[in-house]
Amino acid sequence: MPQTRRYRTRRVRRIVRRRKRSSLSLVSAFVYSVAAVLCIALGAIFYTAYQRALRKEIAARRAVEHLLPPGRVVKRVGPIRISPATTQKPSPSAAAARPPAASGKPAPTVAEVAARRIPDNLDPQGLKEPYNAAVPRAEIPVVQLEMTHAVTLPGRTGRLVWLTNPEEEKDDGRVPLEKDRNFWVVRFDIQRASGWDIQNAVFMARLLEGDAREMAFVPVPTELADPLIEGRVPIRRAKDLYLKLRNNPWREFSSAQADVVEVDETNLWLAVRVDPLLVQTLVAGEYAALAVFDEGGDLAGGPLVLGSLSGDSPPRLKVEGHADDIVPPGTISDLQCRADRRLCRRRDVGVVLTWRAPGDDGQKGTAFFYDIRYAPVPVSFADAFRLPVWDTPPPRRAGSVDGIVIRGLEPETAYAFYVRAIDEVGVAGPVATVQFVTPSLMKCPRPEDVKSYNGGWILLPGLPLALKVAAPAESFDPARLPPVFGSTAVRGMRESSPIWERDSRTVHLLAVQGETVYFTLLLAGKLREVSARITPAPFSNGETDLAADSVTLYRILCPREKDSGERFGDPLLPLSSGSAIGGEQDKTLFAGQAVQGILCEVRVPPDQEPGIYRSQWKV
Repeated sequence: MPQTRRYRTRRVRRIVRRRKRSSLSLVSAFVYSVAAVLCIALGAIFYTAYQRALRKEIAARRAVEHLLPPGRVVKRVGPIRISPATTQKPSPSAAAARPPAASGKPAPTVAEVAARRIPDNLDPQGLKEPYNAAVPRAEIPVVQLEMTHAVTLPGRTGRLVWLTNPEEEKDDGRVPLEKDRNFWVVRFDIQRASGWDIQNAVFMARLLEGDAREMAFVPVPTELADPLIEGRVPIRRAKDLYLKLRNNPWREFSSAQADVVEVDETNLWLAVRVDPLLVQTLVAGEYAALAVFDEGGDLAGGPLVLGSLSGDSPPRLKVEGHADDIVPPGTISDLQCRADRRLCRRRDVGVVLTWRAPGDDGQKGTAFFYDIRYAPVPVSFADAFRLPVWDTPPPRRAGSVDGIVIRGLEPETAYAFYVRAIDEVGVAGPVATVQFVTPSLMKCPRPEDVKSYNGGWILLPGLPLALKVAAPAESFDPARLPPVFGSTAVRGMRESSPIWERDSRTVHLLAVQGETVYFTLLLAGKLREVSARITPAPFSNGETDLAADSVTLYRILCPREKDSGERFGDPLLPLSSGSAIGGEQDKTLFAGQAVQGILCEVRVPPDQEPGIYRSQWKV
């Protein structure tokens, strides 16, 4: 007995120890599982944060890459080549004589400079010109009209426009140009070159950091330059303007590689050649400012330039040209205004202006751009609304017929339209005007309410046949008899119909000139024992008839599907007028069809006289 008790005691102890070990194992497994889950969760959190930061960085770099116009032809000009200047600051007298010479390298000769057509006054130190200073055209003697003059156009106002939120606050005096993230809008003192025909232009800005990269220039119209420079454009709107500037339909942007001009060890300048045509648009008054873009590729390494417009080193345009264009454009002739019904809308209307294009010099050449204005009368030319340059096409050669479509006008209103031509130096020709009363709004006829008729089946007297007309959108089951015979109702059929009036046995059709309308004539019953014929009569309104071939009939064959065994209407077999339907000849093709469909096609000729046409068909 004691041995048995000890044995039991030891056994109980072993069981308790085993259960403790198993319980410890379960607790350990639970702890390890919780630790593993926590590790996975923390790893997922860190990985998600890393991916979010990575996506944010990528999105910041590629925020507006989709706005770049793909495959756009860019007018490029060759890079400017300027020899580095001396490391010592030149004296004013030396600067007035010629550009400072580089240490160890000879200064470019006058012949070299003339061959490259680079102004001889590319001195980043100041704005004074060493020769041929800017003189108003009226004060230039006639003998000096063909002489080439040079002038510096300093930047007066400007702003860096961001397409994405900047990472930190930027100093207005330090302009970090970054590709696809911002652009710089600068307005220059263009009055210094008033009346000039620009031959060469170089943009210069003091370089603080970064590399000399490829830069692009786009003209900015007045209606966009003012909001951009004044900072009244939000980032979302700036992206749209960025796309609009780079996709100007009339003026291509200029792109060229920038070079570094070294004045001394701490005074470096960027020099980029600009298409003279863009500067000419500023001189003519067509555009008001230039937008500067970084075209260098990656974001890192963009140029950081000095953008202070009130200090001693503002950005500038070095231009050269001559003031030999003294003949104003010719007069706009044969100015006419007409309405077009295709320009009439539900809320506004449009008109077409046409005229005979003048020339740049009188009636010779091609003008630079048009100044088109309009407003309801009474109004003067100065008070009229000026059509934006985006909507104004470039002039054609003198003597050609030119024109424009103006939309968004008030209906039945007297408008005054003004057109004048302006040449490349900003000289405007005489103003031509015409007054016109706009047409009325487009009249949209109110459609009649769709009528609904009792479209049930009818029994043909003395025959085991039933007849019904179905609209093209209605379906029918060829294997089931209609309820008029006491069988199950036909699937998809409705008791009401938009075209079939059962009580008067009338089909109502509505069509316009040149339209084809359809309906389906259904025959149900014992077509194996009885044959039917359909004889349509010509459509007539009492005076004129539709053509004899305007009505075409087709039989709808409903074969069985191999998988489901159900019948579907697909093939159309031509049916001539008066041909028999049913009988012995239909046992092969139409076996098993309790309902047969005949598709009726009615074509209305484009020149058919409008009216109500009637036709009587016999079955």
